[in-house]
Amino acid sequence: MVLQLSKWKTLGILFMPFALIDYAAANSMMVDYAKKQLSISNRINKLTVEEQQGAFPLIANPENFNDSFDPKRFGKWQQVELHPYTGATCGNGSPYKFYVNLSKGTTNLSINFEPGGACWDYPSCKGENGIRGARNINGIPNNYMNKVQTAYLTPFLYRNHYRDDFPAQDWTQVFLPYCTGDVHAGDRTVIYKDPEGEGKPYVWHHRGIRNARAVVAWIRENLSQPEQMLTTGCSAGGNGAIINYHYLRRDLQPTYSYMLNDSGPVFNALDNSNHWKSYPAHLSIRKSWGLDPLIDELSQELVGLTKQNLGSFYGALADYYPEDRLAYSHFREDLIYSAYSYERFYPEIYNQSDKKKRKKLLHKYWYQDTDNLIAELDKYGNWGYFFPQYRGLAGSHCTTILEFTNSDIQEAGLEFNDFVDNLFNRSSPLLKQVEYDGTRDFQRPVSWLYRIINIMMGVND
Repeated sequence: MVLQLSKWKTLGILFMPFALIDYAAANSMMVDYAKKQLSISNRINKLTVEEQQGAFPLIANPENFNDSFDPKRFGKWQQVELHPYTGATCGNGSPYKFYVNLSKGTTNLSINFEPGGACWDYPSCKGENGIRGARNINGIPNNYMNKVQTAYLTPFLYRNHYRDDFPAQDWTQVFLPYCTGDVHAGDRTVIYKDPEGEGKPYVWHHRGIRNARAVVAWIRENLSQPEQMLTTGCSAGGNGAIINYHYLRRDLQPTYSYMLNDSGPVFNALDNSNHWKSYPAHLSIRKSWGLDPLIDELSQELVGLTKQNLGSFYGALADYYPEDRLAYSHFREDLIYSAYSYERFYPEIYNQSDKKKRKKLLHKYWYQDTDNLIAELDKYGNWGYFFPQYRGLAGSHCTTILEFTNSDIQEAGLEFNDFVDNLFNRSSPLLKQVEYDGTRDFQRPVSWLYRIINIMMGVND
C-alpha cells in the first residue's frame, strides 16, 4: 500500500549579501520606468507562417471562434476561451482558458503563472492516499478570477492591493491558470496505471507548454506589442515563468523585460551524487512530463541550456538577455517546495514517521540546494535574489502570496517591496540579499489570518 503522509495542500487553497550597495542612495536616484506613461503602439503583431510551424508553434484560435474577449472592456478580469485546435487543454482533457485585465493608456504587460503543486504518477495526479498533488485536476471552473482563492492569491493580481503597491500595478494583466500538473511546461499525454492494481488507468494530458504557447499566440493576435513586460509566478508558477521566459521574451518583443520567479527553483542537479539533491526529482519529471524535446528546442537558441541540468536555465537566460532584469526569491525555511522535491525521492524522508525529524531532513537538503543556487546566481549581474528566512504562512512557501508583508529581511532592514521596486529600477544594480538570522522571524507573532490559512492548508510548522 502507498504510505499515507500528513500532507499539506497546494497553494490552490489560498484565497551572499549584497551589502556594498547603498540601497537608499540608489533608490533616491530611481528613474521610475515602470510607472512612466508610455505611448501606445497601434501595431498588432500578427503571426507569421513560420511562427505557426515547428515543434512548439504559435497557433491562434480559428478566425470565427468566439473567445468571449471584449477589447473595449477595461479594468475587469475577462475569461478568454481557447479552441482545442490551438493545442491547449487541461490535464483531464477539458478546455483551457485564461484571464485578461486590460489597462487604458499603456501597452505594458504583466504575465502571471498560477501556482499549485505538481504531479508525475498515478497517486499524485489522482490526488489520492495522502500524496501531494496538483491544482485543478478537474479543469478550470468558469469565472475563476471571482473565486476567493484566486482573487487573493498575490498582490500582482491587484490594481489596488490593501497593503502593497508595486510598479506594474496599472499594467494590462494576463493570468494563466494551472491545470496540467507540469509547472506549465509539459508536453506529453500519459496513461497512468495504479501501481497497486486497484484503480482504473486514466489518461492525463501534461500540456502546460502548449497552453502557454496558445496564450502567447492570442496575445500576439489581440494586444499591442508591450513596451515593458513582467513575467512572474510563485511555486509551479515560478517554474512556469523561468521555463517560458525565452518564448515570451522572443515572441512578444518588449523593449524592457523583467522576471520575478518566486519560489519556483530549477535547482542545479548535475548528477546523482550527494551534492545535488534535486537530481532524482528532475529525472522523474523529465520523463513524465516529456520535457526533453522542449529543452532541446530551447537550447538551439539558449546556448548553455541542457536537459542534463535544468539549473542551466539561469546562465542561459542571463547570457542571452544581458539587458533584462531577472530576479529570484524563496524562503530558506520553505516546507512545501522542499517536500515536493525530496519527500518521495529519499526513503529516509518518505519513511520517517517523526514529523520533526522529517522536517529537519527536508531543511537540510533544501539548504544545500539553496546554497548551490545562490552560488549560481552570483555569477550573473542581471540576476538579483532575495532569500528571507521564515514567514508563519503556508509553510514559508512563496514570498508573494497574499501579501509582501513579513517576506522581509530584517537584518538588512529591507522589505520585499524594496526588492520588487529595485527590480524595475533600471538605474540601480539588482539586489542580492540573504537572511541568515534564524531567530527574529520566528519571534514575530503569527496573525489570525495566517492561522486560518494554515489550518485550511493543513500546515503546522
